[in-house]
Amino acid sequence: MKKTTSHKAARRPAKQTDLYRQITDRIVVALENGVAPRRKPWRAAAGSGLAGLPLKATTGRHYSGVNVLLLWMSAEEQGFRNNRWMTYRQAQQAGGQVCKGEKATLAVVYKDWTKQAEDREGNRLYDSDGKPLMETVPMLKPLQLFNAEQCEGLPAEVAASPEQPPTVDEDGILCPDVMNRVIRMFNATGVKHRMLPQNRAYYRPLTDEIVMPVAEQFLRRRTAGPRCCMSWYTVPVMRSDLTGRG
Repeated sequence: MKKTTSHKAARRPAKQTDLYRQITDRIVVALENGVAPRRKPWRAAAGSGLAGLPLKATTGRHYSGVNVLLLWMSAEEQGFRNNRWMTYRQAQQAGGQVCKGEKATLAVVYKDWTKQAEDREGNRLYDSDGKPLMETVPMLKPLQLFNAEQCEGLPAEVAASPEQPPTVDEDGILCPDVMNRVIRMFNATGVKHRMLPQNRAYYRPLTDEIVMPVAEQFLRRRTAGPRCCMSWYTVPVMRSDLTGRG
């Protein structure tokens, strides 16, 4: 008989639990203090605030998931206008250097770890042939990132932040292209969402998704964007508390 692999969720190690708690606490504190990166992509003043989705400086690819939220919060708090981020080593490899005294922003990276399965008492499990029964566990590891504005000596292609067009028209209403960017931001997080003609935006634990007004409502209602982003922004906290999936 071939070796059997289990994909059942395993108990989180203490370090994993601590990291999940750090992230959850980070988001809760930001909400309590009124730090609102959720508003900037929707109604930022021209030439100020966040420049779209956070980018990996050396590849130009977007960050996703909770890293989008963590990097937005850090950029909002520290006033960064550049949306490019990198590790200390990546800055050096690009020919630059992190400025003295600058502090890193916590992000995370998921990696699968294959280990021998155990029962609730910690006993190792084997299949009918006596071979170890394996399971794949998603491991969450800390990733320390620096914004391009915290570095010096970087080449232009690594440090340059793309120019951003105005986000609102003369009446203060979201431009269509900005609305499309907002939708792309939602998709990049990996959070499921559904649009319905209604007057509220919220997280629905039963289906693990955000329910929000249709796109046309965002263009007409000045407060729809922030409300929707608030629901999106709190998903990691709600999911961790209600489902235990972090």
